[in-house]
Amino acid sequence: MRAELAAELGLRDPEITWHVARDGLVEIVCLLAAIGGSVGKIGADVALLCCGDLVTELRTHPVVVASLGAERIDRLCDPAAYLGGARAMTTSVLSGHPSRGTPASS
Repeated sequence: MRAELAAELGLRDPEITWHVARDGLVEIVCLLAAIGGSVGKIGADVALLCCGDLVTELRTHPVVVASLGAERIDRLCDPAAYLGGARAMTTSVLSGHPSRGTPASS
């Protein structure tokens, strides 16, 4: 019946019905998840690498150091703060199902 209707409408007959072929959608979702993970890894690497360069730049320019203050410069180079911020940003992407009332990472 499907083949006859497709021929009558001048369309080709699909071998499988579109609503049961969900593997294409799964492939797209997995590809997007892989791209998102790669971009997140690049972002985390850039954030970690920026810390040392920023502090070196600030310590070589005394005018900037004087305006910021030494205690603020030390806070700028706190790797634990960067990791904590990165952890907060990446876990904020995860969300739980509303019926559970908790984040997915719990």
